[in-house]
Amino acid sequence: MVKSKKKTPAKPARSPKKNARLDELKVKLQQERDNLVSSLDSDSGRLAEMSGQGDLVDQSNDFRERELLMGMAEHDRERLMAINEALAMIDQGTYGVCAMCEEEIPEARLLAVPTAKYCVKCQSIVESKKLD
Repeated sequence: MVKSKKKTPAKPARSPKKNARLDELKVKLQQERDNLVSSLDSDSGRLAEMSGQGDLVDQSNDFRERELLMGMAEHDRERLMAINEALAMIDQGTYGVCAMCEEEIPEARLLAVPTAKYCVKCQSIVESKKLD
């Protein structure tokens, strides 16, 4: 029995205009990554500063703020992973190709969602499967 290998998406041919937009998106993603890393570092410092002392109201407020910061940090970590994946795809030359149907993702979608892995059609399929 022959094992089937996952097909690597083809590298789309890019015009100079698309290359310029790709460079812009890469810079945008790198800036967002830097901001997220800075934010995560700042949140870690704020969490470490919380004493958990004081009366019940102070402790309750500290607990609520800690939970909020931890939830935000988790969201930021997930976003950071998506950004790193998109940057890796740019470096590999596979950015802008749908991971499911392997068609080129429309430029308008990439401008709106620079970390998009799927075209709109495939994204709706992925989301419907998550709801099941």
